[in-house]
Amino acid sequence: MKLFVGIDLGEAGNHTAIAAVERAKLDKPIVRQKYRYVVRFLEEYELGIHYPEQIDRMKATLSHEAFRGSLVAADYTGVGRPVIQMMKKQRVHPGLKPILITSGNASTVDKESGGYHVPKRDLVGTLQILLQADLLHWHPKLKDAAKLAKQLQAFKVRITRAKNETFGAEGRDQDDIVLAVALACWMGENVGAGDVSGIILPGDGKGSVVASAPRGVFET
Repeated sequence: MKLFVGIDLGEAGNHTAIAAVERAKLDKPIVRQKYRYVVRFLEEYELGIHYPEQIDRMKATLSHEAFRGSLVAADYTGVGRPVIQMMKKQRVHPGLKPILITSGNASTVDKESGGYHVPKRDLVGTLQILLQADLLHWHPKLKDAAKLAKQLQAFKVRITRAKNETFGAEGRDQDDIVLAVALACWMGENVGAGDVSGIILPGDGKGSVVASAPRGVFET
């Protein structure tokens, strides 16, 4: 039993976002998809927090019982390997997998980091298929759920003059939460083994991610 977690590490002027999804096997595949996903946790960090403090917050969140056995994809494309090295040194989570987002055509294993090189089109494509097949859901009262919905509306696929595809929000719009969810779902589709059919989460303690969640979030 585990959650799949995506972390989009923000550069200067951009937010860091964390998303966790629960995966459940379908009785019958839908458009070749074998699983549906439910977003169980969302958090976008406010701007101006230095990485050491962000990493402390991530560790506090991911140390919760709910995240035991999870796989955690952290995108270090914009911030570089030093931040990932800090996360590993602080032991943010034993299931941490560094992700470098590329413009290539195929996902590959990064033997040096133990993570993956993943084309952005694969991340976006996974998310698009799940949304179009109605296989990605979240509770409307989940923290930052409104931001996720807004960012999805602003997220666009564009073709450049060189006929290359680009993905993301336009102008000053952010897409950090969308990318965090996409990372989590990509892990569930491509890396996660086994059948995750549900998870029982304790509501143990004031201020925990479970205790602070509204009804319908972090519940079986």
